[in-house]
Amino acid sequence: MKKKSFKYFFIRLLCRLIFCGVILIPVIPGYIFGQETEKEDSTFVEIDYGKTETTLTESDTITQYQDVYPLDIAGDRGLFILSPDRMMQMRILGSVRTLMNYGDQAMPQKLTFNPYEIPMFDRPETPNFYADLSLTRLGFEVTRRTRKMGDLFIRIETDFSGNNGFRIRHAYGQLGRLLIGQTWTLFSNGNFVPATVSRDGAAGSSVFFTPQIRYSRQINNTMSWQVSIEYSKAEIVIPDSINAELVQVIPDVIARLNYSKDRLSCRLTGLITTVSGTDTSNIVSYAFGGGASFAGIYNLSSRDDLHFSLTSTYSSSRFLDMFSGKNVDVAYNPSTQKFDGLIAWAGFLAWSRKWPKNISSSISGGFGAITNRAFQWDIDYSHGYNALFNLFWQPVDGARLGLEYASGERWNISGARGRATRLSILMYYDF
Repeated sequence: MKKKSFKYFFIRLLCRLIFCGVILIPVIPGYIFGQETEKEDSTFVEIDYGKTETTLTESDTITQYQDVYPLDIAGDRGLFILSPDRMMQMRILGSVRTLMNYGDQAMPQKLTFNPYEIPMFDRPETPNFYADLSLTRLGFEVTRRTRKMGDLFIRIETDFSGNNGFRIRHAYGQLGRLLIGQTWTLFSNGNFVPATVSRDGAAGSSVFFTPQIRYSRQINNTMSWQVSIEYSKAEIVIPDSINAELVQVIPDVIARLNYSKDRLSCRLTGLITTVSGTDTSNIVSYAFGGGASFAGIYNLSSRDDLHFSLTSTYSSSRFLDMFSGKNVDVAYNPSTQKFDGLIAWAGFLAWSRKWPKNISSSISGGFGAITNRAFQWDIDYSHGYNALFNLFWQPVDGARLGLEYASGERWNISGARGRATRLSILMYYDF
């Protein structure tokens, strides 16, 4: 009887020790580090582990000034690593993305459906099937508390759709209202485009990246403004007969006013850019350009949204995705031997809806036109449009399947036109 009691007592004591150890082991390090940090500065606010980005940052610092694209990796995805003092968090995020499409015309760019690139009827291309994984992404984010200036936020995100197979999407640091590095241009309307399988979406979108210095400021609960100086290179074709070189002397200056209240969120953006170059005598000459954009989203109901954008540029059409890389900022006038600026117009209108069972859809139409000069060639681009029909299904958290049907037309100055259609599928997994 005594042996049985002693054995029973020993087992109970051992179980209690194990239980206390399980409870205390993870608590003691956090208690020690937490106590030391609080003694240094009681104004620190601890980071909540595994929360979305909006809860990681203070209300007057980062998130309200960031642009969010519909297919960006969600703020609650990723692997969160928290420092012992809970004052710094690293988020490792990534996405495996597979794109496949079949089109009746083999357009140069397979990741997007750009009406500028549609072949003419007099030189049609053959049908084309394409598969690609270059939209796959990998990124790191670090949030660090500071004593007086809010959060220090650092972001690096890459994909593999660059010219050499590797591209930096985001690489910047942000402290309070100041951001320095590369991210969406301030001229971007990415906040208001619907989710599409094609990378650039409807014609009239502006969702590309620039190196920049940006300052943001909140006016009141409904309005804020931002200003940036950015780097972008003018896109010009210089004839062989002209002995000149394009140089960048003055950065782009962009200002944006944001409004958000009730069902309407919108922004008005202005751009001033400079085209500069040198001749044989190394004398620098300047030509100024600019642009304006108005974009927004209106919540028709809890399930339906209306997206819209209208943009016009002068000597800076590169700020529109459909004209980026097409060298249509200016055109060379052979009679005056000077470059004349070109005016570009673009916009889109879209409707998106959230359905039950984690299904969403959108219908969008966009257009883009160049105000041509009399001396331009008949084969030069005049105007075009595209229409996109998208359906997305999220079977589980972090995985998404997208289907898209795209159709578009292009017209040249001569009146010649071309037409193309494409069916695409995108499957991606965010972690």
